[in-house]
Amino acid sequence: MTNSHLSLAELIEQSCDLLKEHKILFALSGGIAADIYRNEPRATDDVDFVVAIDETDIEKGSKIISALGYTPSITTEEMLRGDTRFSRKAKKGEPRLLVGRAPEKPYGIDFLLLTFPWAKNALERAQSNSIDLGFGFVPCLTVEDLIISKLYAIKQSSIRRYKKSDIPDIALMLEHNSDIDLNYLTDVMTTLELVLPKGIEQDAHYLLSRISRKNRKKDKAIDY
Repeated sequence: MTNSHLSLAELIEQSCDLLKEHKILFALSGGIAADIYRNEPRATDDVDFVVAIDETDIEKGSKIISALGYTPSITTEEMLRGDTRFSRKAKKGEPRLLVGRAPEKPYGIDFLLLTFPWAKNALERAQSNSIDLGFGFVPCLTVEDLIISKLYAIKQSSIRRYKKSDIPDIALMLEHNSDIDLNYLTDVMTTLELVLPKGIEQDAHYLLSRISRKNRKKDKAIDY
């Protein structure tokens, strides 16, 4: 399990095997999932899973990350926002991710926890959205939930700390998936008060643009 030369596909397969072994519900997310819905691939340096783990069973997720040969650590809501003015307080905030990193390994691994407000429903929906990755079928976030996850990441991050890939991911997924469930997407955007980045908002479907503009008016601090 600790081979430092695992390919990305092998890391995904071994992660899936361990999550199944520990009977933890999971779904592929992040850049690898985005590649499924984009019309063009992009590079990624980590593997992301949404997992059925919350703040009460962090240790279970940490053991899986350790078994894969990584050092696990917790990222809290405050740390994602970049609010490290009171670093001790930030580290004691609500956990959002379990992160696995090892300097000798080319890829990292991230477990997105159920503490994200969009995660539980997205994880449930993903169980009927399996993708064949060659070694078997793997549950994957739907295109709608992946867009929601990225919109939420942008909203919650401090200025320009979100991944630079998030905005093009969202734009390409909206452009190249004509069967997106707009009603579901707009309902969640309304609930979580999510907005589309300005460059996307002006060209998006009118239902999405309308909700985005409405949410933007509620928060004058939004500048993206």
